[in-house]
Amino acid sequence: MKLSRDQEFYWHEPLAFSRARGRAEPVPNTLVLFAGFSLAFSVLLALVKFPSDLRSASLLAGIALTGAALFAFGLIPLASRMPNSVFIGSNRLVLGKQVVWFKDIRYAAVGTTRISEEVFPVMSIWLLAGQSHVVGLGRKVDPAKLSAFLKTKGLHEPQS
Repeated sequence: MKLSRDQEFYWHEPLAFSRARGRAEPVPNTLVLFAGFSLAFSVLLALVKFPSDLRSASLLAGIALTGAALFAFGLIPLASRMPNSVFIGSNRLVLGKQVVWFKDIRYAAVGTTRISEEVFPVMSIWLLAGQSHVVGLGRKVDPAKLSAFLKTKGLHEPQS
């Protein structure tokens, strides 16, 4: 699929890589998220229609707790395991919805990484601002061609 005139590479991370990365990343404290969402939903629902009796207050609390549980224990863990799309153009990378210009990248490397006893082909980038990103390569992406392209754009591997 061609998204742009200057598109060099485009892929989605493999689902197995996204799941492995999601399992390996530190888990946010879901109880804190649950409490925060419960409080936020309760306040929002009370602002819409303040409960007049105990029955409507308990209904409001049930809706708030159910919504908070759905977000904290369902949607957030699911979203952390979704594959990112990766687009590489002539002067930029787009990781999911984040645009990274080549001039903002200190180093880029194509290689492999081990996550939970599985080895995945990846592209790693280190930004001048100190952030780093690791992106799983799709099975149709040739690591040698990607590495050669990045080198032609002045993005080299870090020297050890």
